[in-house]
Amino acid sequence: MDIVELYIALGASLANHVGDDQKPTYLAGAQEAWEWFRNSGMINGDSLTNDGLDPSTCQNDGKPTYSYNQGVILGGLVELYWATGDASYLDSAGAIADAVTRPGSSMLDRSGILVDDCDRTQTCGGDGVQFKGVFNRNLRKLQEARPTDQWKAFLETNAKSIWDKDLSVVDGECRVGVYWGGPYAEADASSQSSGLDALTAAFAVTGQ
Repeated sequence: MDIVELYIALGASLANHVGDDQKPTYLAGAQEAWEWFRNSGMINGDSLTNDGLDPSTCQNDGKPTYSYNQGVILGGLVELYWATGDASYLDSAGAIADAVTRPGSSMLDRSGILVDDCDRTQTCGGDGVQFKGVFNRNLRKLQEARPTDQWKAFLETNAKSIWDKDLSVVDGECRVGVYWGGPYAEADASSQSSGLDALTAAFAVTGQ
């Protein structure tokens, strides 16, 4: 249901960037979409967002909990908070962020590094390479709105793993591979942008 998540994030962001005459329209749309999403069952009992809704039952279909599913909704909820000042949006975002970043989460490997299914099988390709960057970029937004030691440590740990295990310097160029926990796999534009999201997020919340 990434379309609904994107609608929430885009609508709330537009509400924060348009004039006062247009803000109510975008904000109302984002809030309505969030209320539907919150009540749809897409956020499962572990506080993680699954990827799909069964059209025949309108119930959560139990598909994977990709990192970008968690990241997009985090960004949207922070934007809703900025637009309204309603801290309940941060409460909802915090529950999802905690579910991803707490030790032992199904979204992490044994070292606390964010993984999607394709990372575990080392088969990431196409847009899947960018999923983790989406999460870290939006966790940074949440950390700046309501900081916690857990989220800060997560961002630091993932950035350090990239630096130590998933980086290659070739002809003076610093390249970030696909698998943040290593081993380094050939970098491309997607892995580079995803890794940079993680590195800049960690820098932003630590200043180093």
